[in-house]
Amino acid sequence: MPQIHYLPDDRTIEIDDDDIILEASLRAGIPHTHICGGSARCSTCRVLVVEGLEFCSPRTSPEEELAKKLRLETGN
Repeated sequence: MPQIHYLPDDRTIEIDDDDIILEASLRAGIPHTHICGGSARCSTCRVLVVEGLEFCSPRTSPEEELAKKLRLETGN
């Protein structure tokens, strides 16, 4: 089962293959800022994937547009 490890909290949660990071964080009681509700309009819920990017789904079209606007690293 996939896992997400949170720093600096040093906490790990197990997730389903189709889970969204924001939703998994909130469900586990881990505070995760998300002003626009995770709809790729504000970028407050963004995360840095330091390992396992190959297990993440590609960015959605709105996420890709926001990433380009903010000059974020390209993902997958």
